[in-house]
Amino acid sequence: MNYQKIDAPFAVVLHGASNDDEFDVFIHVAEDFRKKERKFLEDFGVCVELGGRRIFTAKLSRASINKISRQSWVRMICCSSKLKYK
Repeated sequence: MNYQKIDAPFAVVLHGASNDDEFDVFIHVAEDFRKKERKFLEDFGVCVELGGRRIFTAKLSRASINKISRQSWVRMICCSSKLKYK
């Protein structure tokens, strides 16, 4: 796991999680994101649409986050949380 690409609160959670635990995440990618990189994410079930987007959402296991975080074109992985309304 490349913890430098994981936001701090999420890194604490991941550290204690099992490889099968799943998390809703945002994946921020570099500007030079190409077809090969898109295919890599799609293989993990990430919906990667065209249109120049550089932030994607996904539900990933800790093991998948580990593999994705090691890619040079991945800038940041953050935990997504549901908004709570009063």
